[in-house]
Amino acid sequence: MIVLDSSAVLSVLLDEQQGDAVEGLMAGHATLCAPALLAYEVTNILSLHRRRTGDGALSDGALTQFSEWPWAFEAHCTLASLQAVARLCASHGLTAYDASYLELAQRRACPLVTFDQPLRRAAREQGIVVLPE
Repeated sequence: MIVLDSSAVLSVLLDEQQGDAVEGLMAGHATLCAPALLAYEVTNILSLHRRRTGDGALSDGALTQFSEWPWAFEAHCTLASLQAVARLCASHGLTAYDASYLELAQRRACPLVTFDQPLRRAAREQGIVVLPE
């Protein structure tokens, strides 16, 4: 199992150069894990892309592709997980959104796939494996 954030997922969906590396990582795992907010982050970016480019086919196809991946979405609604997210925000200057990916990777003891530099740095400081290397 690996945890993926929106920067990693969108690199694949928008066919960016680094997306190939993420696809390779995804292929090696039967389950992809993320906070439930990932679906909304991805939908938001694809909606903005549609408005900016007028390319509805790409957005629709990307959402279809996203929905077909083997996701295990988690909500961070327990007091313990919310407190852990708040501590990570305070310790690393992260948003609660970014800290939720880090908290999940920590709790599940699995690698975090992200291109977000502050999140990568915080994950390494917390002893989390960050991919791609």
